[in-house]
Amino acid sequence: MQRYAAAKAGGTDGSDHGYRMVIETRYKRLATLRKSIKNCFAVQAALVAIFAADQALSAFLKEKGLAQKKKAF
Repeated sequence: MQRYAAAKAGGTDGSDHGYRMVIETRYKRLATLRKSIKNCFAVQAALVAIFAADQALSAFLKEKGLAQKKKAF
């Protein structure tokens, strides 16, 4: 198994940095947006799980006759 010790490309002294390809800003934005979408999806999945657990608990308590009646506003 080979370890990569140097951060620079092999066969160069690192002085060619001005000629290397640079990642365009739109791709950086897409990566950032992708992370945001994943985070939003995780929050939404958590909320759906909480809502489903609440509904299941309400149905269970209603079946057992332990549910409290909700008051109207």
